[in-house]
Amino acid sequence: MYQLQNLKAVNLLHASYTSGASATAAFDMNGFNEALITIKATTSDSTSNNFSSCVLSESNDNTTFANITASVGDTAWTIPSADTSSVQIFQFHIGDTGTRKRYIKLTLVPTTTQIVTATALLGRAGELPTTTTEQGVVSAVNV
Repeated sequence: MYQLQNLKAVNLLHASYTSGASATAAFDMNGFNEALITIKATTSDSTSNNFSSCVLSESNDNTTFANITASVGDTAWTIPSADTSSVQIFQFHIGDTGTRKRYIKLTLVPTTTQIVTATALLGRAGELPTTTTEQGVVSAVNV
């Protein structure tokens, strides 16, 4: 099996969010040791309309979350200016989750109305996901 077949896809967000609206989605890391979270945001009407917040938080019980310090936008890293002509893609990489809590939550707050899509790819599974359900997809084609 190729390592890229050893993944689970989790759809986190795909909607139009208005200025100041909080877009959040949590997912379960149980059985996986890594995650790649990809966020795609449509163009903005102004370069100053970047996200006012972009952060990951974690929880053991999926109810009480605490920010992951290294993921806090405009504190630990700089949220880039919005792009008025191209779609922007952001990524968070979560390494060895032996030190992470079980549930991870993404929170974004746009400053203008934008369509935001976010997906998590979970990797390094303890047991290989062999069914489409375990892989988080409706179809898996290996070529």
